[in-house]
Amino acid sequence: MKELDRYADQVIRRGHEYKVSNLKSLAVQFGCPRKIIKLLVQDIKDKHLNYTVEGIPYMTANGRRKTSKSEVTVHGRGSGKISINGQNVLYFEHPQDREQVVFPLQFTGLLDEVDVEAKVWDGGQSGQSGAVRIALALALRSFVDKEMIENMRIGKFSYIHTCTHTNDPFSLVK
Repeated sequence: MKELDRYADQVIRRGHEYKVSNLKSLAVQFGCPRKIIKLLVQDIKDKHLNYTVEGIPYMTANGRRKTSKSEVTVHGRGSGKISINGQNVLYFEHPQDREQVVFPLQFTGLLDEVDVEAKVWDGGQSGQSGAVRIALALALRSFVDKEMIENMRIGKFSYIHTCTHTNDPFSLVK
């Protein structure tokens, strides 16, 4: 039980509204205290916006597709600027790859409200655009409500999940 209390204290120190008693009852209910607490801590970490010195909210997420990897930072209070490896969306030669990148922003209605900075490496154009799309969708979760996250999960974002039985953000949830 000391280990459970330690994880509960971590959650509380991160400013989450859960109380120790709620965490303990959840852990007992699911029969795996360590996993439940870790998932709650991860969930808090995923949805917690960071702020720049100027007070602008931002969130960073990583994505992978095929052999490509990406790191995307979404800045709130933006104008819709998209930067991929220092270039605009025309970094991708094919229109379908550009659409892959822009789609999460259109779906969430944040196209003209946030700025996106993406770094992408390895793989080809298709894999890179997919990796950016995945990372972008994961970062956008912090800027939308739970209903939109569920819509993203149901829609074309099968790698976005809201379940508590896995901590793999790329798992396919049926």
